[in-house]
Amino acid sequence: MTAHETQRGSNRRLCDVLEAMPELEPSSCLQLAALSIHTTGELLFYCATSSGRARIATAADLRVEQVEDCRISAELLLVPEMDAYWVPLLRAAGIDSLRDLACRHPTTLTELLSRLHRQPNIGKPSIAEHDEAGSGTLGFFDVASWVAWAAAALTDDEQT
Repeated sequence: MTAHETQRGSNRRLCDVLEAMPELEPSSCLQLAALSIHTTGELLFYCATSSGRARIATAADLRVEQVEDCRISAELLLVPEMDAYWVPLLRAAGIDSLRDLACRHPTTLTELLSRLHRQPNIGKPSIAEHDEAGSGTLGFFDVASWVAWAAAALTDDEQT
């Protein structure tokens, strides 16, 4: 991600990223906050390079792989209307960046996410909890808007 992309990005709370990562402990948010990293945009800024991710991992007492997973989740959460619940499903579908998302066909991706959504071992919140609340469903137009936004964002960054 370029500096422009992280600037455009997000003032979403970093806890949103960690919510999308069931393998991280809640204390990870506190460790990163102690480093003055409170938003996804700040995380993307500090983790833009592999050396930056290594420094953050060391300072926050996390593995570099965990920091990279946080960075990927933060990047996907740049997409407007992206709920943290969908990030593990996108990751399971092989999407690790906005570029990956922009290259997907919305119909195919919607079908894949629907199949993955039915698997109980993907994602932190249980599907039953989401279904009871009336959420946890995803339609073609949601996915199409994500793909279109990612493609537009990448095009904007290439033009600057």
